[in-house]
Amino acid sequence: MDDYDILCCDITDRATQVDFLGLTITLHDAKSISTKVFEKDLNFYQYIPPYSVHPPGVLSGLVLGMYHHISTLCSDTKTQDQYIFDLYQRLLHRGYHKKQLLPLCKKMDLPKINTPSNSQKLFLHIPYQPYSPQSHKVQQLWRTKVSDPPFGMKLEDISCHNKNEFECTWMNIAYSRPMNLGNPLSSRNIEKNPACQYHHTH
Repeated sequence: MDDYDILCCDITDRATQVDFLGLTITLHDAKSISTKVFEKDLNFYQYIPPYSVHPPGVLSGLVLGMYHHISTLCSDTKTQDQYIFDLYQRLLHRGYHKKQLLPLCKKMDLPKINTPSNSQKLFLHIPYQPYSPQSHKVQQLWRTKVSDPPFGMKLEDISCHNKNEFECTWMNIAYSRPMNLGNPLSSRNIEKNPACQYHHTH
């Protein structure tokens, strides 16, 4: 199997624990297993620093996304708590402050809010600017002026030209980062970069 195409397979003896992709699976007996997040020894955990020009919601997405990732892959609650504590410490070392992280940690145990599916969402793509209106204020304008005005007809009750209802009742703000030096100086299109092309012949 070592000569199979470009893949290199490493065959080991049978064991009760295996690392598969981002998951560590442990077999305790014939009827029970446990799982946890697999982390490489040389992982530098280079999260986006707090002084980076990214939308403020990036930190919230990072913390809550990692919490969902940890709580999904870790079968034991004590293991989950340890991974979450490690994440908190790494973000502190990265430069974030407790006053930024603790409110996000409190959101971890809140019940999930049922949001509409993507077919019912309207995505507003705008470039991020530090002095632009906050996303929740734009969403509030959408709800009070368009989607569900207090003294008017709801958007979902208005028929379109094809007599179908307008399904988009929820607005998501999708920020795009501004241009930086990496855009003109580094190539991101792998298909057009000759150095990154791989020609496979049979």
